[in-house]
Amino acid sequence: EALLCTEVLEHIPDAVSALKEFSRIIKPGGTLLITAPFASLTHFAPYHFCGYNKYWYEYHLPKLGFNIEVLDHNGSWFHFIAQELRRSRFISKMYSLKGLGLITRVAVIPILMLLTILSRFDRGSHEALCFGYMIRATKN
Repeated sequence: EALLCTEVLEHIPDAVSALKEFSRIIKPGGTLLITAPFASLTHFAPYHFCGYNKYWYEYHLPKLGFNIEVLDHNGSWFHFIAQELRRSRFISKMYSLKGLGLITRVAVIPILMLLTILSRFDRGSHEALCFGYMIRATKN
């Protein structure tokens, strides 16, 4: 038996209540699979409420009778910043008086190259910022 909750928790106003319901319906030995963002731009507004760091899962899941078997991050600080720089052209068009000009777009390229190089030597930047987490937990 397994329950999959993927990229949904951030859209639930009271995610702890959702976890309580998961705990109620999953039988002992059953598996809970969760993916949710740690940091993301607002999407599906007004139904986007928050992101979740690993400490949120480590606090709530054991209290609700789950043993966390896998808690893995997706991406790193370097990957996240690079993603947002790539989006900057579109965001500036939406929220600024002008879109980013060609000079600004060209200026981003060396920064993206630097972030790519730095990410190869990453020593845990996901602790500061990542896209999100993937969790596999078993009900006790």
